Amino acid sequence: MTNRLIHTQNQAHIRARFGLPLHNQAQRDRYDSLIANARAAAIELDRTLKQGGVALITGPSGSGKSLVVKQLLHICQRPITPLTDISHEERPPIDLFQCAFPDACRTLAACGLADAQQLVTPANQLSIGQQARLSLALAVHQAGNLGKPCTIIADEFASPLDRTTAACLSSCLSKYIEAPIRLIAASAHDDLIESLAPDVLLYTPIEGTPEILTRESKCG
Repeated sequence: MTNRLIHTQNQAHIRARFGLPLHNQAQRDRYDSLIANARAAAIELDRTLKQGGVALITGPSGSGKSLVVKQLLHICQRPITPLTDISHEERPPIDLFQCAFPDACRTLAACGLADAQQLVTPANQLSIGQQARLSLALAVHQAGNLGKPCTIIADEFASPLDRTTAACLSSCLSKYIEAPIRLIAASAHDDLIESLAPDVLLYTPIEGTPEILTRESKCG
């Protein structure tokens, strides 16, 4: 009981010192507001992004990007192709694709895996950044195999990569995505806006309502 009292007092001290609400209900109300804003933003993003389009969700860390992604998983009207964890996969990247060899190489290259050594190295021996790109390449491949409208959702997009590699990946992938596939990427790195050239940009501020900006779809 003593420890719990101390923790409660510590929380109250921090809340008072930094102007945060003193009551837990206020914290719950704020979270409910974030969820409501995230859901509204997800619905609008899903409605706006056309087939063959690319969207970027960006904003400061802790601003609610992942909340929007979670809402998209619930409300998206098209099948979703998620990114999978391949950190335990012992097969090399080139053996993970059920398609013609040139098509597999094209998809891998679009996702930043064009080096021959990378293609024959067991996936679990690749770097974290390379595994992230391989996971993305597999999602693109699986989405293409569906042969119908679907959405790839990539949270923490290009986060493990250095900025030059992230820009190259974004530029290549933006050109590679075509109807009926859509790509929704979420990242705190707003420097990706220029290289990814999104059709829809969703900005999530620390406080306030997410804002959606659009441009004419590259698919017409």
